[in-house]
Amino acid sequence: MDTQDPKPGLWQSPCQSTTPPEKPHLIGGNRHYNYLPIHQQKPCVHVMSCWEDRTYRLHSSNLLENIAVMFEEGVAKADELNKLSDPGTEAVTRRVFQEFIVDARRFIAFAEGKVRMNHLTMLDKKRLTMCKQELESMVGKAETISEGKRKARSMKGDVAG
Repeated sequence: MDTQDPKPGLWQSPCQSTTPPEKPHLIGGNRHYNYLPIHQQKPCVHVMSCWEDRTYRLHSSNLLENIAVMFEEGVAKADELNKLSDPGTEAVTRRVFQEFIVDARRFIAFAEGKVRMNHLTMLDKKRLTMCKQELESMVGKAETISEGKRKARSMKGDVAG
């Protein structure tokens, strides 16, 4: 037994109550509302629980959040350069869009593979499908914007030449 443990035996039986039992008090005489007075001694409860592993849901959410954060940071950087009238703004903006397109396509490929998995519920599959469709739409818009910038730049070169 560890001599450092202040209450030996407490951790040996986790189902044992660590606070003395107390009868609840009524609030204003109403028998439907009760409370336990907590003064100096705070109640302590030890709960053991087992949950199924659903970390795969967090994985796709984290991927989407990272894509969004990287895009927002890139747009903010391009906006700062634009406010300073930096000539490199267009290149940075184009790079931000291209990185977004690559990241989104990677997630779309990931989602297409995940939707076929057997352990997913119908809700999980529908959520991944909707995320995939939304990202495909966003990729299309980002490509249109990138192409518009490219065409505008090439038209400037044609007019100047």
